[in-house]
Amino acid sequence: MEQRVTNLMQLLSDSTTNGCFKKGTECVDAVFNFLRIYTYFTSKGSKVFCISLVAKKASDQMLHSGLYLKLLQKDVHTKFVKLLRYWYSHQVCAVLWNGVLGDTFCILCGIRQGGILSPILFST
Repeated sequence: MEQRVTNLMQLLSDSTTNGCFKKGTECVDAVFNFLRIYTYFTSKGSKVFCISLVAKKASDQMLHSGLYLKLLQKDVHTKFVKLLRYWYSHQVCAVLWNGVLGDTFCILCGIRQGGILSPILFST
């Protein structure tokens, strides 16, 4: 058992098994790496248990007003909530497709993926 745990730690510490958790990689990489780990352990007679959470859609759909309300209910300083409100109310985006930049539009919901505050805001 101890050898299997050591092998798992080696696999997980390998930079190629971190899939979606590395900049510049995609979920396809994570699925491939999961299959690699699964095959390794099942070939040794072990069972493999896996839990997956895809939070991308939830963070895309988070209502800003709900976020501000929850932060205020958790006694986050009003000035900080006002700062977030300003940032999120001034977000604009444009789509670049085939070398052509489209018109800008306002982002009405969601939190910034990859932002330093995003995991904290999402868990609120």
